[in-house]
Amino acid sequence: MLSRCCLTAVVCLFAACSSVLADETASLPLLFRDADDVEGDTYGRIEFRANPLRDLGRAENYPPYVDAGCFVPREAGGFWMYGWTNFSDAGEFSETNPLRVIRCWTVDGQSFHDPETVFSETGQRWLGYANIVHRPADGAMFLFAWSRGSPGAAVHVYSSKDGSSWERRASPAYTDHDACFFLWSEETERFVNFQTTYQRWDKRYPDNIGGRIRRVLSLRTSADGVAWEPDLNVGFSGPYRSADELIVPDENDPRELEFYRVVVFPVQGKPAGLLSRYAPSPQIANTREGTKHGPGLGVEWFFCREGWQVRRPYRDTEALPAERPWMPRHAPLEVDRTLRFYNPHDQRVVGIRSDRVFHAYCRANGEFSTPSFKMQASGLSINVDADAYDSYVMVEIQDSAGEVIDGFEKERCVWKGTDSRNLRLEWNGQSAARLTGEVVRLRVYLRNAAVYSVRTASAAASDLGE
Repeated sequence: MLSRCCLTAVVCLFAACSSVLADETASLPLLFRDADDVEGDTYGRIEFRANPLRDLGRAENYPPYVDAGCFVPREAGGFWMYGWTNFSDAGEFSETNPLRVIRCWTVDGQSFHDPETVFSETGQRWLGYANIVHRPADGAMFLFAWSRGSPGAAVHVYSSKDGSSWERRASPAYTDHDACFFLWSEETERFVNFQTTYQRWDKRYPDNIGGRIRRVLSLRTSADGVAWEPDLNVGFSGPYRSADELIVPDENDPRELEFYRVVVFPVQGKPAGLLSRYAPSPQIANTREGTKHGPGLGVEWFFCREGWQVRRPYRDTEALPAERPWMPRHAPLEVDRTLRFYNPHDQRVVGIRSDRVFHAYCRANGEFSTPSFKMQASGLSINVDADAYDSYVMVEIQDSAGEVIDGFEKERCVWKGTDSRNLRLEWNGQSAARLTGEVVRLRVYLRNAAVYSVRTASAAASDLGE
């Protein structure tokens, strides 16, 4: 669990962190990520799923061995990509190689142009892990890069006002494990770091960090990227964060599971991410020859509620495509409503439609109710995949007491064999706009169908360019 102080510091990273208004009605869009997104009695086996990323092909002219850092809108159209590397141009890694920031640009997210080095730093033993964060309000960028240090790995901070000239801000800011994910919160006007750290833990199978500690997650925040809260310098042999400040595996995880690192980003305006998991093996059976470091244990989707209460309902589903089991290290670029991640070693792209990640599903007949919400004048649209031969979706509107409203019975709103991100909900041709201003809820009936979201019809049309 997260400590109360950490939750207070980072609550509401994204504007839509909470979907419940003061009058206890939900705000649209309605997403269906876990059981807390539905209300009342359900019927059938309603499952909450996350779709895996898929291979989107090779990125043309993507700079090799460069990890993407951040993407910044470009005045001429498209996006600047700022990436980092401490590989040589020949693809050789060394801790003594200079740490470089590479800038290039893209319009479609698939072809990249004009790579150039805009920053290079020597004098440290760089560990091959960094983040670049863009602060939209003033356009500033921040580079957080890890080197060997004491008592733990050391994070160095650099900043730039224009992406071309960089200055050192802290060297180091603090020490900890070198895996991390830094981001900027517009709402709190603070940096947030999902920091991998150490916890005392007796391991059955020691690995490269020994047999007395494991990797877990923690949070740090900062107003300027230099002074961080908490300001503890964590080390391999201690000191460590207190147990109530940590995000840790639970009783539903394998005993050996560790949290290796995450990437965090908004999915339909609400915080979500990818979690890379790890477990050591007995050394005699370790498939990673030549190192005590064990193999990974897959990647899962997660999302957060009420600030950073991490929810992990998809831990049994692999988030990466089987043919591309590579964990991204950057927040995705979204182009044409597709989230895109870039592998620096083979220049492949993996991604997913931003509105087709989390969903409610039932293989046989099922029913669930949405939270209550205030009907909007443009009516309603549902994002649904019910395209199999035996699939259907039916929707009825109920009043605040749970009674079906006359004229909006499920028998008047039946869809079969359809797959649409913007399915306008109508009841025998009648829009729900007639109920504008009323507090209602939907009852959804489904079979072999995935329901992703409910939005206002105008928002859905605008988002899809219709």
